[in-house]
Amino acid sequence: MEKSKLLDRCGAEGEDRLLLAKVLDRAAQAEERNIPACTDFLSPQQQMMAGDLLRLAGIPETAWLRQGGYQGAERNILLFLPDWMEPETAEAPPLWRCSGTNWPNGFPVSDGGPAEPPGHSGQPHGNGHRSGEGGGYSGVS
Repeated sequence: MEKSKLLDRCGAEGEDRLLLAKVLDRAAQAEERNIPACTDFLSPQQQMMAGDLLRLAGIPETAWLRQGGYQGAERNILLFLPDWMEPETAEAPPLWRCSGTNWPNGFPVSDGGPAEPPGHSGQPHGNGHRSGEGGGYSGVS
């Protein structure tokens, strides 16, 4: 069923509609790109709305799970699993991949897509100098 029709059937409006649209986007991302995808942390009420929507969309409960970082957490992410990942062994991507926040040093984290951690973009590590090229501590005073 089309996304807008699913959202209409759920009666979602305003911020709830936007949130549920993002949930459907993450489910589609996991299915289409065959990668794990997760939502932001959701309140218990948002989790219930999302679960109802996913059932209405025909997305099996084996295709997603809730994770909160510790057993019994009230707020959880929904982790959508690719075909190759089993629910029993699934782990949420690192928090920086799910949070939509920024790296401490200002590297942006993309919203839902793969993001490269600092130092993996072809830039040198440390101060940018190779050992023995100056710019660092040489041990000689």
